[in-house]
Amino acid sequence: MHVAFAIAWALLVLLLGVAPGHAQARVALVIGNSGYRNVPALVNPANDAADVAASLQRLGFTVRRIIDGTSEDMRRALRDFAPQARRSEMAVVFFAGHGIEIGGDNWLIPVDAELKEDIAAEQEAIALRSLAPIVGAASKLGLIILDACRNNPFAARMQRSMPVRAVERGLARVEPAGSVLVAFAAKEGTTASDGTGRNSPFTAALLRHIETPGLEVNYLFRHVREAVLNATNLRQEPVVYGALPSAEIYFKPGAKPAVAAPLLPVDQARQAWTATQNSTSVAVLEDFIRQFGSTPYGAMARARLDELRKEVATATPPAAPPPPAKLAVVAPPTVSPIPSGGCGGGLTAVSAAPRTAVPLSSTEECALRPGDAFKECIQCPEMMVVPAGAVTMGSPESEHDRDEDEGPLHQVTFVRPFAVGRFHVTVDQFAAFVAETRYDTGSKCQTFEGGENKERAGRSWRTPGFTQRGSHPAVCLNWNDAKAYADWLARKTGKAYRVVTEAEWEYAARARTQPGSYPRYWFGNEETDLCRYGNGADQTAKSTIAGAKAWTAAPCSDGYAYTSPVGSFAANPFGLYDMLGNASQWTGDCYHDGYAGAPSDGSAWTPGARVGRMMIAVGGSGPVCGLRPVRGGSWYNFPKNLRAAVRIWADPDDRVHYVGFRVARTLTP
Repeated sequence: MHVAFAIAWALLVLLLGVAPGHAQARVALVIGNSGYRNVPALVNPANDAADVAASLQRLGFTVRRIIDGTSEDMRRALRDFAPQARRSEMAVVFFAGHGIEIGGDNWLIPVDAELKEDIAAEQEAIALRSLAPIVGAASKLGLIILDACRNNPFAARMQRSMPVRAVERGLARVEPAGSVLVAFAAKEGTTASDGTGRNSPFTAALLRHIETPGLEVNYLFRHVREAVLNATNLRQEPVVYGALPSAEIYFKPGAKPAVAAPLLPVDQARQAWTATQNSTSVAVLEDFIRQFGSTPYGAMARARLDELRKEVATATPPAAPPPPAKLAVVAPPTVSPIPSGGCGGGLTAVSAAPRTAVPLSSTEECALRPGDAFKECIQCPEMMVVPAGAVTMGSPESEHDRDEDEGPLHQVTFVRPFAVGRFHVTVDQFAAFVAETRYDTGSKCQTFEGGENKERAGRSWRTPGFTQRGSHPAVCLNWNDAKAYADWLARKTGKAYRVVTEAEWEYAARARTQPGSYPRYWFGNEETDLCRYGNGADQTAKSTIAGAKAWTAAPCSDGYAYTSPVGSFAANPFGLYDMLGNASQWTGDCYHDGYAGAPSDGSAWTPGARVGRMMIAVGGSGPVCGLRPVRGGSWYNFPKNLRAAVRIWADPDDRVHYVGFRVARTLTP
């Protein structure tokens, strides 16, 4: 009898073409948590889970659906799902609800979680790292889809077991092994929108494309990414982590889409906008709008076009506009005319690209022109050549929010081009310096946590009180740290790197080459435009950061509560990013309580000519800097302190959670 049954089963397997070990070829666990008991409920997750479960069932998946799962519900479901995944070709876990990062680990939150302290996550929440081995047991594809990158509702009241353990918004990057993909509704460290419809923007995009015949799984998520970027006006960017083997995988086989463009429209628009955003040509902007007007970048181009037309219509003669920035990416142009015999004499054509990140030769340095960019070591900052010119430094008495130390107005002239860091010095770049030199930045920093701004132990550029990645600006650094880094660059490259001077900073920030009257910000006077051009204290920060509800924040949302990756916002006309906002920047001067007697050549104002109330003398060494100017404003600063003229002073020994720096470099005359 047993033999006959075995033979019959084997025949059935052969007829159906299904291996006994993979009786359920496709399995899915779908969880939607809306009804949280200890924090405000969420509207969409239950709908998202129901709709995704129905879609997966239509695609041939055996689906288990859980709505408002408790910790026990979710753990039991995962225990039951694990053996099913081992017998499958495809195993999918979809979760919609709250997900948080604690100290670099990601957690999916059941509806009964209290999370009064960070260590409670081990007992009350589900670790994302525990899901990858479960779905990874499938023979063809393991997939985790998380519509869970929302603001952390537990952070404000959660007690930390260690002061360095960050509890932040969004989820942290993951690196799954094997044939496993992990799809986030929003990229690492950012949050996802719930939207206003039945489904979140991410789940709505997933539902729109997952049943498309012939859409390979990698292209599926590219289409989802484009749809979410468009739906959220570029505020939310989904991301997929992991890599699959070369074999193509489909949720729904069929004829491939007739057209598979190498770049999605929003990506084409982003690349084109990088080259167009600083244009002063009406024709160029009109052509951009004709090609990409339906993307979010089309709205930016129309706004820029309106600004240009208003400038033309005004009767007040503006200062001469700066030359358009060329925005070279890595190296000088392919062929540059340079003077022969050093930097003098006749012109010679010299190839300057491609080049590796090594110190410039004298020939290459002479070939540089304003708008060119270069790097002189792998971890060195990318430098942008700023043109010669003049700037009226300071602010007029009529400027709104003006402080007394911003005057008197005076002209500063730069007779030669110089180079300025295109971005802030990043966490990765500062880490390379520390790794090579063993430089000690201490373990204390003034941070804003729990609504209180004070110096805390266990805080540094590595742990500034909020989550950062390698591409974020390094903060919690004092003036001495900035100088030590610049001195290291100078030794490493043999070139004249230094901390940018205060006059160089203001000239580079305003991006004007002739003296005159300027707006409060490099892009204009309106505070409502701040979020388009920089990362300041805004409505995102006000609604996210504990203790920030009373902030006089900008009347807009830039999508970042704390620092953002450098270069996340538009460059100014010199091709420099984050000159206003993200992180405040040390300068090489001593602080004086006004500009009377300030140098007119752009050099650093040190204790030579005048000792004001902000200077001190030490022993017999003469006057030294008691305070240093900090410029540019940051994620922590209100609109008043994001103005191009504003001057904030700090003790050179102070390490503060919103202060970093960028470097400058003298070029061969």
